[in-house]
Amino acid sequence: MNYKYGGLEIITLTGDITKLEVDAIVNAANSHLWMGGGVAGALKRVGGAEIEEDARKKAPKNEKGEPFVPVGEAIAST
Repeated sequence: MNYKYGGLEIITLTGDITKLEVDAIVNAANSHLWMGGGVAGALKRVGGAEIEEDARKKAPKNEKGEPFVPVGEAIAST
């Protein structure tokens, strides 16, 4: 299915997300950005631990100094 949103075209695909040639992947992760299972775990297994490390470095920190992204918010990582 294809969607238009403003100047963007959004295309939904079915298959192994780690094998798709796309510009970006949006992943719903937990607030602490641990990539243990599901889509996040698959991305980490294929792309390496540096994916999780990069996201956690870029995340804002909570009162304990730990990476934390509140529900409904997002960060961009590589």
